[in-house]
Amino acid sequence: MDRIKQAALILLGVLLVWQAVGAAFALYVPLGRRLFDPLPALGTIVAFAGGSLILSAIVTMGASWEIPISAEQNSPAAGLITSGPFRFSRNPIYLGMLVALVGWMLLIPAQLSLIILIGAILDLRYQALEEEGFLIRTYGPDYAVWAREVGRFVPWFGRLA
Repeated sequence: MDRIKQAALILLGVLLVWQAVGAAFALYVPLGRRLFDPLPALGTIVAFAGGSLILSAIVTMGASWEIPISAEQNSPAAGLITSGPFRFSRNPIYLGMLVALVGWMLLIPAQLSLIILIGAILDLRYQALEEEGFLIRTYGPDYAVWAREVGRFVPWFGRLA
């Protein structure tokens, strides 16, 4: 499964580079004229906000940040992280990635941008569900209490019952 995830990440990178080259030479298929005109200032701000959220979450995780999560590791070094951006989202890194991709879509409003965003949403949701299993096994009741209070990606949505 790790090879599939690595291949998906490489494919995402290739698609983003391909799309950037296509946009530079006006070779992409736009989503529409009026509603989806390129919004470079807004797209840049949104992408920067997503990147900032990712960085904040990684700094908050400290020694617990690991890609991918390891079954051999019984408990991440810093324990269950519930501070910083984790007070509002159980997956602020994934949320930051999605926000950054929305910014990308505002910068390059093309069909490929929308396909990349939808693919990322599906993949990151799957990854979050997989990690939740690990966290439930590792932290048990502590994780369950936190997950009932904090949404999977955005506050108040995706809380565990």
